Amino acid sequence: EYSGKVAPISEVVSQYFVRLNVADKPGVLARIATIFGESNIGISSVIQPEGHEGKTVPLIFMLHYATNGAVSDALKKIGRLPVTKGKPVMIRVETFE
Repeated sequence: EYSGKVAPISEVVSQYFVRLNVADKPGVLARIATIFGESNIGISSVIQPEGHEGKTVPLIFMLHYATNGAVSDALKKIGRLPVTKGKPVMIRVETFE
C-alpha cells in the first residue's frame, strides 16, 4: 500500500525553462534578473538570440531548482512589467534519476 502524499503544485521543487518576449531596451534583463533574485530563484543560464535588435526580443532562461509557487509568483511580476510583451511561458524540467 502506498502511503505517500501528493504535494500541492506550488510546493513542487524543480528546475524551470522560461521563455519571455521583451522590449529590446537596456536594463530589461537586469530588471527581470532582480525579480528572480528577490524571489530567491537562481538563473542557471540565459540566452537572447541575435537578429531581433530594436524590436521585441526573446529571452530564454534555465532556472535553478525552485518551488513552482516561487517561479509562478515571479513570472506574474515579470508579466506586469511594461517591457514584457505577451505572457511568460514556463515549463517544468523533470529529471528521473
